[in-house]
Amino acid sequence: MPKGMLLNEENMKLTTLLLAASLFTLSALQLSAGTRIDNVVMDVDSRGRASAEITNISDQRMGYVLTPYEWKIDEGEDIFSETKQFMALPPTFQLGPGETITVRVGFRNPTPAKVERTFRLSVREVPNETAEQGLTFAYNHMLPVYVAPTGGRQPSNIEWSLILREGSWYVRAENKGNSRAVLKSLSVDGKQVATSSKATILAQSWREYAVPSSAESNGRSELAYEFLGGMRGSLTVDAK
Repeated sequence: MPKGMLLNEENMKLTTLLLAASLFTLSALQLSAGTRIDNVVMDVDSRGRASAEITNISDQRMGYVLTPYEWKIDEGEDIFSETKQFMALPPTFQLGPGETITVRVGFRNPTPAKVERTFRLSVREVPNETAEQGLTFAYNHMLPVYVAPTGGRQPSNIEWSLILREGSWYVRAENKGNSRAVLKSLSVDGKQVATSSKATILAQSWREYAVPSSAESNGRSELAYEFLGGMRGSLTVDAK
């Protein structure tokens, strides 16, 4: 696997269920027909540690491979790069039907930075190759791992704008704060805008969301938004 990779359509098929987990504060989530993960969003403590429980809820023995990634957003897109900044133990394991294991994350240098440090832990399923069915689905669950910034997380600071590109309008949300902001809903001129896998806006980065053609308003629109944690509001934005 390359050191850095753009989250493309193929990877999206593998991580759709995980990315949806970023929208909600769930203590546990069944991410596929075969795996249940407790603590799907890993907030690292002051000692540089975090943990999650993984359960095989299928009727087949399942193998797993763990790989740490650094997570950044560049030009609105997710970039994952393999990293040695933290370890996940055990790195590989197998679970029989109904078995559970605790996966532990430990950072080599837990010292926080001025902005939240962001990572992903890939939990890749390795199905039993002797499965009787001819087609077996394997999932790659990219669990978010967050290290809080120095002084704690500040209230979200989002700057909104409209962007016209190649004849289509986009809403841009730029996070000028020191930690992530997670969109729950967004509408433009009363029309719901799909945020899906781009709901999480990392600190000092931006996301863009396609505006439905029925909501375009010649460079000025009314936005209504709600973020995880309760921040909500509405405003008028003009095109840049």
